[in-house]
Amino acid sequence: MFKGVLDGQACSWNKSLPTWESCYMQILQARQFSGERDDYIHAFVAYFDVSFTKCHKLMGFSTGPRSRATHWKQTVLYLEDVLTICEGETIIGSMTVAPNKKNPRDVDIMVKYSLSGRRCVVSRVQFYKMR
Repeated sequence: MFKGVLDGQACSWNKSLPTWESCYMQILQARQFSGERDDYIHAFVAYFDVSFTKCHKLMGFSTGPRSRATHWKQTVLYLEDVLTICEGETIIGSMTVAPNKKNPRDVDIMVKYSLSGRRCVVSRVQFYKMR
């Protein structure tokens, strides 16, 4: 088990590159994440996996925290408040990703999340800019 990661992964978005529009805005599906143990949550981690399915031999890689290091890294979305989660409690969240209106090479990210637990009750929206 990777000690720094509280929950397993969940696929929020699956996109085929040949059909991907260059001007994208994606509202990622609402997801539920369950605490595997009593702990604190300081951030969410976003990363991508790639599968090259049209090759003769299936190829791909992951940039996830449990995968071998690559040139690409994870995106860490730090939370305004540290969340206290108990084993079995659930965080519900969603994420919107869109190009920045002033600079399309930048990415605007909006994260919505809520937790109604024994030690922590929170519902928040946070905004991030990736350059």
